[in-house]
Amino acid sequence: MLPEAVRRRAELHETDAAYILEAEMPGFKKENISVEYRDGRLYVEAKKEEETKVEKKNYIKQERYFGEVSRRFRVDGIKEQEITAEYKDGILKVTMPKAEPQPETKKTIAIK
Repeated sequence: MLPEAVRRRAELHETDAAYILEAEMPGFKKENISVEYRDGRLYVEAKKEEETKVEKKNYIKQERYFGEVSRRFRVDGIKEQEITAEYKDGILKVTMPKAEPQPETKKTIAIK
C-alpha cells in the first residue's frame, strides 16, 4: 500500500489570467503548511504530528505519527507579488496571476 502522502491529488491548471494549483491536504493544519515561490518554482511543504494515548486497566497504549509532504511545480511568467493561497476543507488552493508576456529580445554579438 502507498504511503498516505503519495495518494493525495495535486493539479496545476491554467486559465487566461492565472495558474491555479489545487492540492488535497486533509488532516493538515493551516499553520503547518508552507507555500513559497522562488527561482521559478512553487514549493508546497506540510508537516503533521499526531499522538494517541489510551490508558485502560493493565496496559497503556501510545502511538505517534510524524508525516511530511513536499511538492514543487515549475511555473514561469507570473506576478510573484500577487500570489494568493487559501486552505479550506482540506484543499490548498494557490492562485498565481500571469505576468504580461515579455517581448523576446535579440542581440547580435560582434565577433572579434
